[in-house]
Amino acid sequence: MNKKGGHIRAFTIIEAVIGMVITAIIMSIIFVVFTITSERLLDFKQANIEIVDLNRVNYALNKDMFESKYIEYNDGVLKFLMHDDASATYAIDRDILTRYSDEFIDTFHIHVANMYFDTISSLNKRQSYKRINLKLIDGKKSFNTYFYKKIYPAELINSHHNEY
Repeated sequence: MNKKGGHIRAFTIIEAVIGMVITAIIMSIIFVVFTITSERLLDFKQANIEIVDLNRVNYALNKDMFESKYIEYNDGVLKFLMHDDASATYAIDRDILTRYSDEFIDTFHIHVANMYFDTISSLNKRQSYKRINLKLIDGKKSFNTYFYKKIYPAELINSHHNEY
């Protein structure tokens, strides 16, 4: 009551409790939505990282194949010697493919089951290619990726000096 005998307008305890209950329900719904959204974003990020790594490997191997003067393959290690005498080496270690170059080391978080290197010819035997085959495993699926470099006649003539 105030001095003149009137009532002061205020909330009752029941109204305050009901307000807190409604606020708690709204906060719990927001928390659940936030948690689900965060989990989905983490799943998206992981899938995106794998795709980005596959794209980076694809770009790096294509670039190294194109710019290479010589390619060597020994015991699962692939080495490119470039025309400017720089080099790039690819090595597999568990679920990581690592590219070592003169400038930096690049790590790709992809599972490479096998790496093959061979030379193939066209059906008419007029053109030959160096081929790199990476067998990649993504979850339960496996797939092959191929990279090719044409072998020019000058390289075939000099092949007795260098191993391909």
